[in-house]
Amino acid sequence: CRARTERMIVGNLVKALGGCRAFNVDYPKPPDSPFPAAVENALEVWDWLLAQGISPKDVVVSGDSAGGNLALSLLFSLQAKGAEMPAGAVLLSPWVEMLPFSSESWRDNMPYDYIGQKAMMEQFVAMYTSGASHS
Repeated sequence: CRARTERMIVGNLVKALGGCRAFNVDYPKPPDSPFPAAVENALEVWDWLLAQGISPKDVVVSGDSAGGNLALSLLFSLQAKGAEMPAGAVLLSPWVEMLPFSSESWRDNMPYDYIGQKAMMEQFVAMYTSGASHS
């Protein structure tokens, strides 16, 4: 989704939660910005938020689909750096298995997944990773 669409979703969630603050990022996407551009951008945004005086304990990161993968990548990157972690994460249908699409979940849910066609997903992985190692 584009940031405009996500803003509507986030706006409705903020209203439902009673008015917390939200910060929505339109991160770089392939093919113009292949991996690891989005992860690097997420780390830059994290650092910017902290520089604004926002405490990690007051932050919950979120993402859906590929954005869920990005939220997880941010968490793993912060953990690897030994950085203070956000208070939590909300992952909506995160894309967590790039290859080889052979898990029980992929097999069992393939008939019900509106974008879970293996050939299409393999093209998405190739576009996202743009030559990076898949191991």
